[in-house]
Amino acid sequence: MICYTSFSLDELTKDLVQKIKNQTNPFEKPIIVFHDQSMIDWFKSYWLKHELDILMNVDLITINELCFKSFTHNKIKKELKEDL
Repeated sequence: MICYTSFSLDELTKDLVQKIKNQTNPFEKPIIVFHDQSMIDWFKSYWLKHELDILMNVDLITINELCFKSFTHNKIKKELKEDL
């Protein structure tokens, strides 16, 4: 699990877009966690506006969904334990 932060939302988004585009393994699905649904919608619109492409094979979730999944899915639970 990698955490990216930035004071500029545009810079952070540009970095995330590059990371997603440079992804080499099509079977690995990156998870991007946002604080609420409106930020997910904003990210999707930013992607469509600047990349002119469909955003696929990326899981965009809220922090609440991550908490739920971390307690219910063994794979995520294992990754979180390894990071701690």
